[in-house]
Amino acid sequence: MAAKKKKQHSDSYVNKQKKIDFSLVSSLSNLIKNDRDNLIIRLITETGCTSNELVNIKYEDIDFKKNSLTIKAENTKNKTQRTISLPKKLSLELKNFADEKK
Repeated sequence: MAAKKKKQHSDSYVNKQKKIDFSLVSSLSNLIKNDRDNLIIRLITETGCTSNELVNIKYEDIDFKKNSLTIKAENTKNKTQRTISLPKKLSLELKNFADEKK
């Protein structure tokens, strides 16, 4: 029995995939004056978190020294814990926002 060939996607398939337009995100971010809402938009776009993962993030899930965010298994679709690298600037802004709220 011959091995099945892996299906190759055509360029048209790849081009149809949804991609984030970061200039649009930047424009949206400039319109939002609320720090919390800006951080929400940035967390979604810069980390790929789902809305369910986002609403379940706790302060202790963020490692500000390593600039990382741990998504607990119970908050993911596949029930697997994962750690996401955070851009340094986003990590700093999250820390400043969290410290202001304490």
